[in-house]
Amino acid sequence: MPSNDDTPDSAIAAETDIADAPHRNASSSLDDLDYTTTFDPTVDRASETVIITVAALTDSTPVDLPALARVIDPDALDALLDRAARDDDRGVQELWFTYAGFDIGLRSNGKLRITRATTSTNTTTA
Repeated sequence: MPSNDDTPDSAIAAETDIADAPHRNASSSLDDLDYTTTFDPTVDRASETVIITVAALTDSTPVDLPALARVIDPDALDALLDRAARDDDRGVQELWFTYAGFDIGLRSNGKLRITRATTSTNTTTA
């Protein structure tokens, strides 16, 4: 299901400076990539964080990437992580999906993990 947000990916990139985010464990090669960073799921949109981080890791711009909505509904992703982050009684929730050749793992505590995709198809798991 496509996002209701009509903000172009280039505008998202202009609003977010990935250099300001804490980044850890970036490997030198995308083939053995295991990259972890953090974000605040109650403030930051998880969908934007994914797009901007993948763009930075691939040395491309967000508009060069495939539409995230082809893999997962960005609005639902943002709402899910926002809700899970605010509901501490359920513990940390985790969601994995494949996007642009990478396995994307998001946790409700604000952890984003990106690894090289283990499969060639875009799938979602919950």
